[in-house]
Amino acid sequence: MAKLRFVVVKGLNGWGDRLQCVLQAIRYAKTTGRHLVFDWRDEDWAIPGGPSLDHYVDFHGLRHFRLAEFLDYFAAYEDSLTVTPEGWRHAVGKVPDRDFLYAPIYYIDGGQEQIDQIATHKRTDFPHDVVVYSSVGYRGFRYGDFDHIHPAKWVQDGFTRFAADVGLTHKGFDIVHLRGGSKKWAGGSAGGLKELDKKIHGAFPTLDSYLSHMDAEYTKAVAGKPVLPMYVLSDSAWLADQWKEQIGKGTPISQGYAGPMFNTGIFQIPEAELAKHGMSKVQINYEMLRDFAIMMNARHVLTDGVSLFSKMANNCSGAATAWHF
Repeated sequence: MAKLRFVVVKGLNGWGDRLQCVLQAIRYAKTTGRHLVFDWRDEDWAIPGGPSLDHYVDFHGLRHFRLAEFLDYFAAYEDSLTVTPEGWRHAVGKVPDRDFLYAPIYYIDGGQEQIDQIATHKRTDFPHDVVVYSSVGYRGFRYGDFDHIHPAKWVQDGFTRFAADVGLTHKGFDIVHLRGGSKKWAGGSAGGLKELDKKIHGAFPTLDSYLSHMDAEYTKAVAGKPVLPMYVLSDSAWLADQWKEQIGKGTPISQGYAGPMFNTGIFQIPEAELAKHGMSKVQINYEMLRDFAIMMNARHVLTDGVSLFSKMANNCSGAATAWHF
């Protein structure tokens, strides 16, 4: 029997960063005929060893192995399979960890951009059976490839119920997206990235400057257009409350987690902290995907220019028919 060939994508960071890597891996898999595998058991996405991406989404028009099935296959044929980068030879099944994903030994030979070089026919594919892509470094992708990603039935059912309860219809509302995860005055941080921190706080040095900017930009964006209901989405319950108190426009979208902000975003909230609020990683991932779908269904999404989450929603919305309400 001919060996199967795979690209195994190890996860890292929040949904916006991850999705860019997903789209790059999709293009690579389409070009090479490899089976996609997503190992997102890292602590950002799940409790260690918890459900991966394929618990939440399905892939259409692509060769795809669910993680559990791939790990069984790899265990059965490990001695005869070739792996690149070589550092993954005995670590393919290891739960992703931030420390070792950033270690150069796990980078693709020639740099992570080799994935894009192969996907765009600028070089030949690796001869190995398993290519492991650790989702760090260069990303080259097409937003149109989002069309291959569909919500799992249980996720789609949740979206449908929520949209009906709130009264959301496709292109029948606007969204103002407030991001607290990168703002010091909101309890967040830029994750040690000094240039990003300087950019953010140069543009929005205070809460008041941020809210005023977002209010003015939304007013400008919808000027002369039919009036639609406006909703406020935020990764910070505190920030949404401040908008409601100071600006008084729109309706906040309810969130299950109402605790303090952690670092660069809600994906870094520890499981123990989530449990204090009756939440789990699965629940917060579902809400994140729900919010992403809400933005893709909106007529207009106002983003602060910093959030990759809302930027990706805006740019993927044209290829998101499976996510429409």
